[in-house]
Amino acid sequence: MSKDLRVVFISDMQGHDDEGMKKIARRLSHVLNEQDGFCAEALSPREALSSAQSFDIMHYVGGPTYRSVMYAGWFKSRVRHVKTILSFTNPFWNQFAEFVVRLFPPNCVVVQSRQWQEWAERLNIFSRLMSISGVDIDRFTPVSTQKKIEIKTDLGFPTDKKLVLHVGHLKEDRNVLKLIPLQAGHDIQVVVIGSTTTEQSKSLIAQLEEAGCIVINQYQPAIEQFYQAADCYVFPTVDAQACIQLPLSVYEAMATNLPVVTTRFGGLPDILPSGEGLYYGSFEHDGDMLKMVRSALTGPINTRGLILMYDWPKVGMQLAELYRELVRGSFDG
Repeated sequence: MSKDLRVVFISDMQGHDDEGMKKIARRLSHVLNEQDGFCAEALSPREALSSAQSFDIMHYVGGPTYRSVMYAGWFKSRVRHVKTILSFTNPFWNQFAEFVVRLFPPNCVVVQSRQWQEWAERLNIFSRLMSISGVDIDRFTPVSTQKKIEIKTDLGFPTDKKLVLHVGHLKEDRNVLKLIPLQAGHDIQVVVIGSTTTEQSKSLIAQLEEAGCIVINQYQPAIEQFYQAADCYVFPTVDAQACIQLPLSVYEAMATNLPVVTTRFGGLPDILPSGEGLYYGSFEHDGDMLKMVRSALTGPINTRGLILMYDWPKVGMQLAELYRELVRGSFDG
């Protein structure tokens, strides 16, 4: 290519990196800039408008919603040469959004689950099933048993209990109250670390703390230490709109080689097969989650091996190839 391809990742860019979509946008921008032939930025929708003419590829990371579909359509109408991509990271979809996407189809949709891939095929929109969630495998690393005890001590956690961790929004739709029965086990301590990006439910925090769970509701720049202190990670969310399709916290827990107990949420089962310390369950009955957590704590673990292919630079390489295909016209979007 004669010049660098200019790529803009669009998302809400305000606040700390403890929310999935803005973290993805910032990290993808960083790793794409390390690829030959690319110049990338992560901007808010409003910021991108002021320099729209300078971009070759517009990749909307959040949603999508009918608003982001209309935005992509408007962007393309204003900048004729630009290729538009929508990521189905956390879809808020309805009939109106379906109507709008038929009027303003993007060049490509990057989907995170087979469900949305089938949807794209039905509408004859080019799609790529791939993970744009990634993880820093040099930051999120396993530690020895002795080091784990030391980190627990430094963080003020009990060293005579198994630490079960959850990281995410402190909202009812995250289903974190499902963690309370785990706390009833005399040998388990539940720790919940809340995102500061969204409004936190005071009622939810009160219920968790009353049950004995430790709740940390402040931004933690060294979040990797909490994963390293943990013995198991649990992701209990079922509401499709409560989280991005491929939760970064699950990736970070796996990179730390924790056993992970999770619902069959979003695209997780399509991207990450069960086994080697990764457990999927529905947890419909009392005691189901506790039983699976106990199995996870004693079973073989190689979750880090499962997630290494989603190191951020490798995710960036896959995206770079997709962008090259778009610009070469290898497919018709």
